[in-house]
Amino acid sequence: MTEAQPPARKRPKRVVPFLKAHEVLYGVRVVERDPQNSAVKSVLCMFCAAFGREDDPLATARQRARTQKPKYWGGPCFRTDNYKSHLTMMHPVRWKEYQDLTPEAKQSYFGVVRALPKREQPRRSLDNAVSTQKALVFLLDRDVVDVALGEVLFRVEDVDDGGSPLFETTLDRVDMQDQQRSDGTAEYRAVVRSVELFQKVVTLLSAGLSFDQAAAVCQPQLSQQISRISDDGNRVARMARVVVGTNLQALSRVMQRSWAFSLSLHTIDRRRPGETEPHLFIDVRLRAYCSGKIKVFHLLTLPVTTQGDPSTTGEILFDTTNKFILALHKRWLWKVIGCSTELAGATGSAADLAAVAGFVRVSSGRPSLDVLLQRFFDSVLFADGAEWHGHFTNLLAYLQRQVSAGNAEELSAASVTSCPRIADMSWWKLIEVLRWLDNARVPIQRLLSRRNATVTPPAVWWLNLKIMLEVGSIAVKTRAGLQGGYTTLMSQQPQRISMLRLALSEDVGVEGPLPEFQRAALRDHSGVGDKIASDDGMFAV
Repeated sequence: MTEAQPPARKRPKRVVPFLKAHEVLYGVRVVERDPQNSAVKSVLCMFCAAFGREDDPLATARQRARTQKPKYWGGPCFRTDNYKSHLTMMHPVRWKEYQDLTPEAKQSYFGVVRALPKREQPRRSLDNAVSTQKALVFLLDRDVVDVALGEVLFRVEDVDDGGSPLFETTLDRVDMQDQQRSDGTAEYRAVVRSVELFQKVVTLLSAGLSFDQAAAVCQPQLSQQISRISDDGNRVARMARVVVGTNLQALSRVMQRSWAFSLSLHTIDRRRPGETEPHLFIDVRLRAYCSGKIKVFHLLTLPVTTQGDPSTTGEILFDTTNKFILALHKRWLWKVIGCSTELAGATGSAADLAAVAGFVRVSSGRPSLDVLLQRFFDSVLFADGAEWHGHFTNLLAYLQRQVSAGNAEELSAASVTSCPRIADMSWWKLIEVLRWLDNARVPIQRLLSRRNATVTPPAVWWLNLKIMLEVGSIAVKTRAGLQGGYTTLMSQQPQRISMLRLALSEDVGVEGPLPEFQRAALRDHSGVGDKIASDDGMFAV
């Protein structure tokens, strides 16, 4: 009986160390080394990194598409035949070209292409997709949260059953670690764990959607993610408030880094089409030097009440603005060097009293002029149940349809080939449409008569159009002069307004202010001829 032989010992695996010459010979780069002994652990194919893999000639015959990921080789064995096999199969054209180069040309062949290490990409299932997301953490100053968000921007009804604002459930109280990371300036920490939903909310809000609209859009698209994260229906609203808070925090940093900035306080009318009562707001903007140029940031839009003492209203608006800006920068009154306001703005006057020496207030008569002219235009547009406005929109829509269908021969014969569209009822934007209608009045009337159109406006409608056009054409020139910005001196603005009043009096035939005896004659209808008095009796036409 023969003696059993012991099993043969395995041949040790051959170790081929990486040589520095491989980088030039085969176009590879070291991307990872052992931190203990600096031995090479991984190299990258620079042909893949710089140019990608070349087109596969057998792509139609393959059942699976060729991968486009860059090729890495791991140590400790770096065999040159593996390099050659990959280069011959995946980069045949460039590899042949590379072999014909001189050593000096090979060293500069890949230019400034970076050799990045291979990234670990673990597989993510639906169950752990949310849990593996990295949370977003925002550090917010205490006053940004408590004052700017909590007292100025939030409505009173935006509180939960506990009596705290909705964002309190998202913003955690300060801890020592966050205090150290933020140099002691952050008092709140906003943690967003559903990053994808947060980014979706930011995109929707930047497009102009409201909080409720953003929530409605996100709910069907990310319903599965929302149900996994939280059952709270207010999560999107809380995230929206975090977005506002982070923007205010960034603006606070801009103000603190700027040596000076200026403010703009102007009144705007945001009434909807068909509404006769003005909805006035004061628009607060800040102009500061940021990223190499002067930028304008919108701060607030505050409602303005038309009742009560204007000076009291101005003080309230300024106090609110002051509280809001103080939450962003404690010493803002020492940095503000100017404020653009309206000619007789009570809020601007309050800013004069609060500002330190060197403060300059630049007033503009354009917003006040816009309010007065818009009131005049609206008195015509929406009088008698918006009858004039109804004829206006119906006529434009009818003409647009006829021009599109090629049924407006009268307009074509008069070289009128297009019909304007109006989406904004601002008085200065209506001027061009009114001028187009007035210039094309004769061919329009012929077209309406030929087709026996039901949208034909009465003769008095054209008369009102002519009056608005005459007044607006004169006023829009004055508005352009007041819109000159820094080139228009404050002393010139009252002069321009006076010139507008004289021009309207001459062209339209307005007389006034009338002395007392003429006002009495107008009231008694004695010796006034065909003059018509204004409601207050101060002017006559």
